[in-house]
Amino acid sequence: MKTIKLFAFLMAMVIAMPAAAQQVKVLGKSGNTSTATTKKATTATAKKSAAPKQSSSASHSSDYSIEGWQGGAGIMYQIADNFNAFGLHARLMYGINEEMRLSIMDEFYFKDGLSYLDNLDFDFHYLFNVADNIHVYPFGGATIQLSKSKDVTMSVPDIDNNGNIIYTNQTFGGESMSAFGLNLGCGVQYAITDQVAICAEAKYRFYFKENYKGQFVLGAGVVYHF
Repeated sequence: MKTIKLFAFLMAMVIAMPAAAQQVKVLGKSGNTSTATTKKATTATAKKSAAPKQSSSASHSSDYSIEGWQGGAGIMYQIADNFNAFGLHARLMYGINEEMRLSIMDEFYFKDGLSYLDNLDFDFHYLFNVADNIHVYPFGGATIQLSKSKDVTMSVPDIDNNGNIIYTNQTFGGESMSAFGLNLGCGVQYAITDQVAICAEAKYRFYFKENYKGQFVLGAGVVYHF
């Protein structure tokens, strides 16, 4: 009788084991799914927190850099005692940083009676950013003026072999002059794009040479950042 009971118990265990194993397998899958879901949620949250925030403000309309090489050209007007003249200029500048800049400017003026009138300026600019895309810059430096008067043709009296007075035309070369001086002035620059700006300047020049008058100069032009 005991043998029959033991045999029945063992048979019941054999029948019950597959069902128990199946239940454990199901529970195991459920646990893995829950863990995977948790991992996905954690990863999504981390990505969301790591994503850069979008700025609500609009980007600046221009990002003109003062640093580096810049070139430009424009017009000039020189005012002096009985010596006003229009001219053109070309310049090359190098921005050391966002505040300091070096400039070389060549100014060529058109003046009656002169073959040429040229000023070569070497200036230092210090820039103040006063508003969006607008810089104001006082500047100063050295200037060299080179000029030459036009050749002059004159009728010169002479006496021929018969003692008669005759006139002959003779051409005299123009006189070349040069003078060294200083510039002091101020300018304003407005950036139109990331590479192009317009500027206007006013300056006063005085020379270390006798009979050379001081000059007030106005100018305007375009600047291009290479």
